[in-house]
Parts: sequence; structure tokens; C-alpha cells
Amino acid sequence: MGKASFQGTGRWWRAALLGLALCAAVACDEDTERKVRLTITSQAQIPSQLDRIRVRVAAARRDNPADPTSFRICEPALGDFTLTSPADLPIYIDYFPGPDYDFWVAFRVEFWSGTALRSTDEWMASLSGSGASERTIALDAACAAMPVPCDPGYKCLEQNCVAPGGEGPFDHPELVDTGVPCSPAGGPPAAGP
Repeated sequence: MGKASFQGTGRWWRAALLGLALCAAVACDEDTERKVRLTITSQAQIPSQLDRIRVRVAAARRDNPADPTSFRICEPALGDFTLTSPADLPIYIDYFPGPDYDFWVAFRVEFWSGTALRSTDEWMASLSGSGASERTIALDAACAAMPVPCDPGYKCLEQNCVAPGGEGPFDHPELVDTGVPCSPAGGPPAAGP
């Protein structure tokens, strides 16, 4: 199975919950040659402009090896990170794939201020190669200061709300392997797929 680890300055224990979910999305073996790292940060004032980051994570497996567009995903894991000071950032999510859900991994990151969703960003990383893939997703200061947030699902870039470039894996519930959670559902890390 794969492994996931998290590091945050101040709130690492919250990340551990999502880490268990990611570990369960794949079998937890010692495949350390491939790694995906997502870094989440912001220039917003914490907590007045940004007080929560929500992360959804799903991994995919090939449904039909002969068809590269055919895939299924485990039931997405959800992690909520409450921000009370700038020391709570950055948040690091390390994903190590395992043998089952090893096609790609997808992340959806939502930046919240109170009940207002400020921005949404998504990233998909292939798990087919070796080595590391890295990306930083951030909410910039200009977006955090906007008096009216972007519509749900839109990404804010320098005070501009950008429509999503199409639907992502989180928008297609029919692709989910029902009953195969990306989290251990209360069981040990090996309880997942």
C-alpha cells in the first residue's frame, strides 16, 4: 500500500487524520520511489481573512488497462484545517502511491473565511512515472482582501475569478468505487483498498 505524510507548523496532528485517509486509499507498502507533494500556503491575514482550508483527495485506478481514459476512484477523503495563526501554514501533503490506486492522485483545495469560500483550486498528478512531483497551491493577498469572494468552484488569481477549466474527478460521483473509501472509516490504515 502507499503512504501519506503531512507536516504543518503547528497543526500537524490534524493532518494526521487526512494522512490515515490517504494511506488507506492505497495499500501501505514501501514504494518510496514515487512521491507527490502538495504544499498549501497563503499570503492572507490569518485568521481575519482566512481561517480554514478544506482538502479533498482521491486516487484513481485503471478500470480497463487497454483504455487509458477508463478509471475509477476511491471515495474521496476530506480534511479540514483550522487556521488560528500564520504558524499554521504551510501545510504539506506527501502522497506515496501503492499497487491499487496508482494511476493518478487528485487534490481539491478550498480556502475559506468564515462561511465564505474565497477560492478553489485543483491539481491532478500522474503516478505512472518515478521520482517526485511537486506543486504549491496558494491564496494570494489580493484575493484574500476581495470584498466579494469568487463563486463556489472558481479560482481567484490576482483578484480575478477564473472559471474551472472543465469538470474534475470530484464532479463525477459515478466514477467512485462505492464502498471503497479513501479513508479507513474508523479501521486501521490497512482497512482501505
